[in-house]
Amino acid sequence: MHPVFENQLRSFSGVRLRGTSQVTRMYCRLDAPNVIPWALSELDFEGLRADLVREGMIDGANWTSPDAAEIAADLARYGEVYDLAHPF
Repeated sequence: MHPVFENQLRSFSGVRLRGTSQVTRMYCRLDAPNVIPWALSELDFEGLRADLVREGMIDGANWTSPDAAEIAADLARYGEVYDLAHPF
């Protein structure tokens, strides 16, 4: 998780965040190249599932992660808004 988001979440709850960051890539908006809160995040859905199961938030039995083609199609829809060529 980006430190800005972690600090915001921690400031509201006062509790240390559990799990790990499941963000694999982030893409800035073309019109706001350095504005991290507006960035588009690509997630490791299987890692997210594992964290949620481990914390007892879900049982994971009905979890379905998108496949690579679905993620690519979703990203393509955002190509005019986000800088997909330069993830960070």
